[in-house]
Amino acid sequence: MNRKESLTVLVGRHLASLLLALVALPILVLSLSSGLGWLGQPFPGFFVGPSAVIPTVSGVDWPHDKEALFHAEVIAMDGQSITSGTQVYARVAGAPAGTRFRYTFRKNGEHFAKTIGSRTWTLTDYLQTWGITTGFGIISILVGLIVAALQPTSHQARVFRLQAGVGGLYALTAVFLHQGEPLALAGLCLALECLFPATFIHLALVFPVERKFGTKTRLIRALPYVPSLILMIAALRGYFAEPPELFPLRIAYVYSAVSIVLFVVAMAVAWIENRNRMVRARIAALLPGLVLGTAAMLFAFLNNAWSGGNFPVQLPLVATLIFYGSLGYSITRHELFGIDRVVRQSFVYGLLSTILLAGYALAILLPERLLPTATRDDQALIGGAFVILLAFLFDPLRRAVQVAIDRAFFRSAVDHSYTISELSESLTTLLDRREIAARVAILATDSLELTSATLVLADNQGGQSWRREAPDTKLREAPAGAELLAAARWLGAANETADTDRVLPALRVREPQGAGALAALEARVVFPLMVRGESIGLLALGAKRSGREIPSVEVDLLRTLSHQAAIALQNARSYEDLETLNRDLDLKVQQRTSELAGAYDELKNAQAQLVQSEKLASLGEFVAGAAHELNNPASFVRGSLQILTEFLSVLSEVLAIYRDIPISDATLVERLEAARAGRSLDDILRETPELLRICNEGAERIERTVSELKVFVRKDRGDRDATDIGASLDATLRLLGPRIRAEGVTVKRNFAELKPIDADSAALGQVWTNLLANALDAIRSAENPCIEISVATADSNEIEVRIDDNGAGIAADMEDRLFEPFVTTKDVGEGTGLGLSIAYGAVKSHGGTLTAQGSKSGGASLRVRLPRTSGG
Repeated sequence: MNRKESLTVLVGRHLASLLLALVALPILVLSLSSGLGWLGQPFPGFFVGPSAVIPTVSGVDWPHDKEALFHAEVIAMDGQSITSGTQVYARVAGAPAGTRFRYTFRKNGEHFAKTIGSRTWTLTDYLQTWGITTGFGIISILVGLIVAALQPTSHQARVFRLQAGVGGLYALTAVFLHQGEPLALAGLCLALECLFPATFIHLALVFPVERKFGTKTRLIRALPYVPSLILMIAALRGYFAEPPELFPLRIAYVYSAVSIVLFVVAMAVAWIENRNRMVRARIAALLPGLVLGTAAMLFAFLNNAWSGGNFPVQLPLVATLIFYGSLGYSITRHELFGIDRVVRQSFVYGLLSTILLAGYALAILLPERLLPTATRDDQALIGGAFVILLAFLFDPLRRAVQVAIDRAFFRSAVDHSYTISELSESLTTLLDRREIAARVAILATDSLELTSATLVLADNQGGQSWRREAPDTKLREAPAGAELLAAARWLGAANETADTDRVLPALRVREPQGAGALAALEARVVFPLMVRGESIGLLALGAKRSGREIPSVEVDLLRTLSHQAAIALQNARSYEDLETLNRDLDLKVQQRTSELAGAYDELKNAQAQLVQSEKLASLGEFVAGAAHELNNPASFVRGSLQILTEFLSVLSEVLAIYRDIPISDATLVERLEAARAGRSLDDILRETPELLRICNEGAERIERTVSELKVFVRKDRGDRDATDIGASLDATLRLLGPRIRAEGVTVKRNFAELKPIDADSAALGQVWTNLLANALDAIRSAENPCIEISVATADSNEIEVRIDDNGAGIAADMEDRLFEPFVTTKDVGEGTGLGLSIAYGAVKSHGGTLTAQGSKSGGASLRVRLPRTSGG
């Protein structure tokens, strides 16, 4: 929305207020100039309207016979006919003040005469007559404009502005009705007087809640204006007729009284129908003004309607201002507990104003009644003495009225100053959080008679909560959930306090779970516990056990209580932290002592390991030499056995041929039979190849062992290049493929796509060969032999190769020794104990780790972690 559109919307919202101000301002200027322009001038001693009718506005002490003169028509003055109020004012102005005139009046069809002396128009006369009506008009219009400005989109505010504007303009134009000119403004005063009851009924239809009547809502709201329009026409015609007819005007007074009664009834119905606390709080805020203001207006209208008026009508306007103030406040205010303060203050100052007004009236009237001979100077002296006496009595009187209202309406028995002082003294001496919570809960549930009190505190372990519910005296302690702590943080950051009806809707938007946890406490008011601008918890308090709202003065006490509780809890937590720090310091000293002892043991172990390393190094050198010395004869023996095997084959074939050649020499035959009888030649020929095969396998095993020993003691001299771990494992699986297929082993592969790493591919190939061969050996007796191989990223710096089998597993006492040289779990003759040790050394040479552990479900799991390098 651009600036032009924003300005258009702003003008549209406040156009009615601008029009009201533009109409009221010139009328106010004319009213002030007319009334103040009379100062020092003679006037009849009563007011006269344009049609020579005496209105019900008068001074406290003039005219003397108010009941006879009010609404009477002046028809003659010193025997001369009078047709308008202007003639009366003109003749009085032409004579000195104090001149006595003989007036002839007509009222209710009867004539009577009175001699009345003129008076000088003083500032006192102005203030107690037109000053009151003008002030009432200004304040009423201002209140209406302020309410409409604060709630520009509220229908209630707009109707209130209409009602206050009509009442205010009616009061401002009263000056012109009482002095006879200008006629247009005098007629406007009569029209507004007839319109006033319709606006009052209209307001009753929208406050404190708008009443809906379906499609006929607008029609029903317009109905009250129909009688007002009829009365407006009749009153204007009757007032300016000859002779004046005041009956329509009196009917307008009755209509105004009826509208006031309807408004009071509407408030009672709204209270019964609506159990919403905000609706009832608005009615409660209006109650002082409703009692004082409507009672005063009702008396004034009925008095004018039935008796023709015997009481100055402007005096009840003072109490009516309280009604307008209370009504405007209840429309604009949305904080329940602030309303409570206004209710109290409205009662206090309304009753005080009534007492002062009555006292002032007595100060003026009693001297005249008790001392008829007293001069005006004496009466002024008595009035001054009353003002001085009032200055001394005002504050004690205000306190007495406050106490009386508190006891009569609010039953307040808490001495708040004493309570705060006593609580402050006790909380500052406590250093136990539970005891602090107990004191706060007891004050809330016992002294202030609340249904519950919950105190939540965040700490290093999460949070703690304490709760006490009346009438149960037990303080329940429980961990505070994360939701409540989140609500406490939000309350502290948003600086939200007091009414949960206002807090919870906003909290549900930001912290739904926190709002749910807070709602579960059934709290009526809630305060964050603030320490140095940071929320450390919250104080949630239930409603009054009596069912009424918590008074604002007690809300202030509870707010102070939350501040003091926060400080006390923080002090207790600091003390506990200090104690914990001392305990931790002692523990750290003991721990450091134990660490030193452990370090000494580790040093001794390191020395032993160093000695063992030296032994292993010597062993390595010995193994290297022995391997070299054994390798040559082993190779020679193996080669010779292969040749002997070939020779035996040739010899067997030759013997077979000789066996088939007949021998004629008897001696040779005997010798051959003798040789065969000593050892079966067939058995020799059959068993000798098997013996040669066994010798050949032994030589191969010696050669393999020597080769493994050479690898075990060899320094890593392999070249590093980019090695694909998955491809390296696949190559090893292909080499072991015949054995895997022959033994019926299932191999499951789960290789992640990883970038190559810098490694010695030959050394890693030997690692995979040893680990997989070891796994194949472990699953020989398994029912469904299976090996699962996975390659994955361990973290940003390492990759992990995992080989799992479903074999017999690893004994717990073997896990720490599995990678030591010459340690094996296989049967004698099946393994050298060097395979896993060689794999372990190769992995360590790459900066990695090799670990093994048994599985609870059976089998073993070997994990190889290798670091990533520039290639990874």
